[in-house]
Amino acid sequence: MIICVHKRFQRDARASLVIVLFSMILIGLTIGIQNVGASSFASDSENISKDEASDSVYIMNAGSPPSGEWHLLGTDPDEGNGTNLRYLFWQSSNDTLYFKVVHWRAWITINDVDTGIFLDVDQDPATGCPDGFYPGQNNDMGAEFLILVGFEGTEVWWWNDTMWDVTNPIPLAYLDAPNGTDTFIVGVYLADLGLSHKPCIDVSVAEPMSEWDWLPDSGHFTICLRRAVGGIIVPVNNFDYIPRSVGLIGLIFIVPIVSILRKRTHTDN
Repeated sequence: MIICVHKRFQRDARASLVIVLFSMILIGLTIGIQNVGASSFASDSENISKDEASDSVYIMNAGSPPSGEWHLLGTDPDEGNGTNLRYLFWQSSNDTLYFKVVHWRAWITINDVDTGIFLDVDQDPATGCPDGFYPGQNNDMGAEFLILVGFEGTEVWWWNDTMWDVTNPIPLAYLDAPNGTDTFIVGVYLADLGLSHKPCIDVSVAEPMSEWDWLPDSGHFTICLRRAVGGIIVPVNNFDYIPRSVGLIGLIFIVPIVSILRKRTHTDN
């Protein structure tokens, strides 16, 4: 009687182990597939357009940014000048870096603002646009690129050792800048910024039409986008990939475990 109970317990334990491992696979792969779908973006067939009725500007070369993944970089108090900077968010897809800039007050048309996003892609203050180049600038960085949204244009300038090259701007990958609102979303291609091998960059924002409001008021933000693995760019600090990893681990181990259990079962019988 004791031997029968022991064998039955062994079979039940083995069956439970198989069920647990199989559940790991299903949960991991299911969540992983859902996350991939949430991060998908439109094809490159979309192009630059302008809503003539409202004079809003839309540039959608890269498609919309992934939904629900915005990361807050910082906030800025309302100094009471112009629209005034309030929040700065960021996120990225496989090939595009996006920023969402929120002002304290809405603009009538996008020409009422002149927001500039400074990017120091080599994190070297000695290269790029130097600190103190503009009024109130105290961001301790040297920007190689300047993303413009507003009066001076919707494009990216790059620093040519002495000044911004305004004659050969880089096109935006994405822009949603409707009139009568306080928020715009802008995107640039990572390849245009040369970020394939150096994933971390320094960022600050300026709004000249709000009497040179800066976000942050001093210093800058640092974001780490992605890292290269075997020539393939993959996200860092992205926990969306953990469930799929769990599923893969379960898939790797379940086959040999099931085979061993089957052999032991036949031996016990």
